[in-house]
Amino acid sequence: MKKLFFPALASILLFTACSKKNNVAPVPIQSINGADYTTVVIGSQTWTSQNYDGPGGVYYTGMLWSVSGSVKLYSIAEANAIPLPAGWRLPTENDFYNILLAVGGKRISDGAGGTAVTGASGDPVNTLISKNGWATTSGTNSSGFNALALGYYNGVYQGYGNAAVFIGSTVFNGYLMSLYLYDNNYGYTAILTGNITSSTDRASIRFVKDN
Repeated sequence: MKKLFFPALASILLFTACSKKNNVAPVPIQSINGADYTTVVIGSQTWTSQNYDGPGGVYYTGMLWSVSGSVKLYSIAEANAIPLPAGWRLPTENDFYNILLAVGGKRISDGAGGTAVTGASGDPVNTLISKNGWATTSGTNSSGFNALALGYYNGVYQGYGNAAVFIGSTVFNGYLMSLYLYDNNYGYTAILTGNITSSTDRASIRFVKDN
């Protein structure tokens, strides 16, 4: 497994074994930039439950695992240039916290550095993870978020099969905050970090709006 790189760790979240039940409510398809995307209500917000797959971006090939969905990653500039319907936005730091707390996450640390804490198998983070495409274990996706292990580009393409990274809009230590979900063979960890650090870095995109 490739080593994952964390240049600026913003916050660490521990997922307890006592998960909250999430009712996945059906939500109408949302049209974004000429294409339709499925959505899901999680807590007090509505999220797109598919990765953005519009104009721009780069496709990465030569994968080791089969993933159902797009393997297309976007730069910060491309993410900010996407025209969105009224009310929709790139997630802020608070949006990322909201989705993690809604599935039972617990905020345990803040600061410029720290050690990632991994939850045990069955912790609430599993509810955000897709049922297929992860190298070692699968999530339950009971939240409907369906995070795919498409990895990210940070000088080299890495994390495929064991990480899902989503671009955010909040600046932390000069970098854009991103939601980083990854599997370390013992369970899933979720952190908010500034690992999208340059104009050439690329990650997946989701959108959110308040209910």
